[in-house]
Amino acid sequence: MPNPKNIEAAENIQALESRVKQLEEERAQWLSFKKPPAPLPPLFPDPDAPALSPSQIDTTLLDPEQAAILNLVSSSSALTLRENASERLKRIQDGIEGKVDRFVDCIHKVERYGETVGRVADKMLALSAVRLEERERLEREKVGTRDVPMVEVLRSLSRILPEGDAR
Repeated sequence: MPNPKNIEAAENIQALESRVKQLEEERAQWLSFKKPPAPLPPLFPDPDAPALSPSQIDTTLLDPEQAAILNLVSSSSALTLRENASERLKRIQDGIEGKVDRFVDCIHKVERYGETVGRVADKMLALSAVRLEERERLEREKVGTRDVPMVEVLRSLSRILPEGDAR
């Protein structure tokens, strides 16, 4: 019969070897993360690279529809149309920048005006509330019910009314 400590040590060795194997796999994963990623193609084409002209495209490889579109796009009228459109877009873009700036400025002014109007309205409401309280206080003094709570005044008024006239 084998020694129980030897059996326990063998189990510990197996557990530790599996743990070492797991740690080595994790290390390999971490090292793979450390490698630089594969280079991506450029987002924008190189401006120095020559553009592909329509004459360089082999029309025999295109569908009839694609060939017709290529002929339409590569014609001189299409090129002038494209140039005119790009010039017009540039003029529109130049004009719209100023308009957008003015629009943003006007929005800012409207926001400030709204804030000012809100502050003035708050002051007017506060002043109106103070004047209303003062008027109610003066009316109570005039009637002689200044120190009597409103509930008591209403209760006493309800007793004065005849029972048939209660509304």
